[in-house]
Amino acid sequence: MNVKRSDIIFLVGYRATGKTTIGTELALMLGWGFVDLDKEIEERTSKNIKDIFSEIGEDKFRDIESEVLEDIFNKMSKVVVSTGGGCVIRERNREILRKGIVILFRSSINTIVNRMKKDNSRPPLVKGMTLEEEVKYTLSIRERFYEEVWDVSVLNEEVSPLILAKLIKNYLNS
Repeated sequence: MNVKRSDIIFLVGYRATGKTTIGTELALMLGWGFVDLDKEIEERTSKNIKDIFSEIGEDKFRDIESEVLEDIFNKMSKVVVSTGGGCVIRERNREILRKGIVILFRSSINTIVNRMKKDNSRPPLVKGMTLEEEVKYTLSIRERFYEEVWDVSVLNEEVSPLILAKLIKNYLNS
């Protein structure tokens, strides 16, 4: 049986579900550090995610993502880690995630699509689909992986990030 570390919290979920926004607030409330996995990858590679995808492809990006996730897990404590939406695809990553506390962020497809329309910094995952079709399709693939790892599930629709962070903190402290 795996023993979970209580000093590392992983936030998982599809893009635009509030992982980074709420995770930042949660880390502040806990007095912990905060790491956005995608930002960490960008810092280490000196490239943005969109460029990494276009230059080396998703598979190589996922290799880098796995290495950085493992590095964070092995070297950091008292940290909230916001993962990329596809981090759960790799079994290696799911094994690491299961060793910490995993909070799954969910939002409706409409909410995700509306939030994603405001941010073009991420590459499209499926060519030839509308944004809504892409979200539905990609979620249909990833949902089972999210289900494998989460300890706490949070629906993020109309509640403020600060309130959600407080609710999560209270739950974790109970």
